[in-house]
Amino acid sequence: MLQQREKTAGLLTEAVTEIITIEMPRAGLSPADTSELAKLLLQVGPALVLGGLARLRRGRQMLLGAGQDWYGHQDRGLELDPLDVLVDINRAAADGTPGVAELLLEAFLADLRHAFTRRPASDHAFNCAVLLDNADTEAARDFLRVLLQARSHQREPDPLTVVATSHGDLVEGVRADDGAVTTADGLDAAVTADLAQVAPSVADEVHALARYLSRREPAVLVYDSQASDLYTATLRADFTRVFRSVLSPGQIPYEPGGEDSALFKKIAQDLCANPSSPVVFYAGRNSVFDSFIAQLEQEGNCTNRHLEIVTGGDADGLDPSITRDSGVGAQVSVIYTDIEDRRAITSDFRSHYVSWLGLSALPAIDDPWLLASYNATTAADDAIELAAGSIAQPARMKPTDVAPWLNQLNGSTEVIGATGTFSIGPDGDLANPVIPVYEFTRGHLIQLTG
Repeated sequence: MLQQREKTAGLLTEAVTEIITIEMPRAGLSPADTSELAKLLLQVGPALVLGGLARLRRGRQMLLGAGQDWYGHQDRGLELDPLDVLVDINRAAADGTPGVAELLLEAFLADLRHAFTRRPASDHAFNCAVLLDNADTEAARDFLRVLLQARSHQREPDPLTVVATSHGDLVEGVRADDGAVTTADGLDAAVTADLAQVAPSVADEVHALARYLSRREPAVLVYDSQASDLYTATLRADFTRVFRSVLSPGQIPYEPGGEDSALFKKIAQDLCANPSSPVVFYAGRNSVFDSFIAQLEQEGNCTNRHLEIVTGGDADGLDPSITRDSGVGAQVSVIYTDIEDRRAITSDFRSHYVSWLGLSALPAIDDPWLLASYNATTAADDAIELAAGSIAQPARMKPTDVAPWLNQLNGSTEVIGATGTFSIGPDGDLANPVIPVYEFTRGHLIQLTG
């Protein structure tokens, strides 16, 4: 905001300087004096304009916006000068002083609360939303911690919903049972009441792989021995159950940590020492998957050999270039399932997506988690609409009123999703899920089934 105001002040000064350059000679001022006056105005003009405005409350509102007063009281009864606080924030941000992000997020939340109190709540059909991908990364975890800290002194909920995808655990200090955060890694339709399934389960994915891998070659299982999430633990269990006949008795565990490269080097050496080049089933997270592949591609005992890795939907986060031939070790390909069929995106969803974003291009439209999130919110909206038509007072509708209708989204009430229609069965399971199988090979992504 200040940078924009400085630019405006500079433009105003340049305009005045141009007038001086033209008019002062007509008033008798010499060209040399006119030039010196113009130079002086260019040097001090922006500061004079900004400084003069900053002395007046109305001027400060022009410079900083109507929300400047918040920085003076910060909802804590403080009596600070808003301009001084903003100057301090600018300096602290430049110096890397901690606490700036917290204060700015507090201001952001205060602005949301102010916007939602200017009109009746009934005028707002939805809360604002923040979409956060890879919430288990260090940067995302820092953001969530700061956001939680920024609202820690607020008793009432803010009009903000954070929708996050995570390949790991919850953020420290946040429990799934406190209503603040729920993670899909800890949820299972079979054990969690009122949870409907709109994406394939891990078991569904493994069965799709079994159908594709009709040939049963000798295989080994490399797995995360410290799995704390449902996806990784279930993937290992389902691989073991479905492919038991081809898996070698000795499974290969690993412990994620700061020395992933050293750890995977030993595993790569052991795998490449096997002359039969077994299929590798990988039951782990994408966060260390590329390190595992890189070690196989650097292992000299695997030169000119092809290694096939089979895994679940978490592999969609890999960059296809990771499978380019290194010319040193193994030529690695990765076969995996995904939760949505990228080729089946409907024209209606494409047009909605473009109109929502106001873009002519379609960045990330085929991201499977985007498609699944759209399907989930669409199913929820359909169930809410059905529930609202069945009760006397829709305005007082509760989650327990909606839950029974989720299992009714089939037949004539099936859901129109991002990749076509889908149905939720009586038990809350996704009926007849379409599960595509993909392969990363030689730097390319190929769709094998779907």
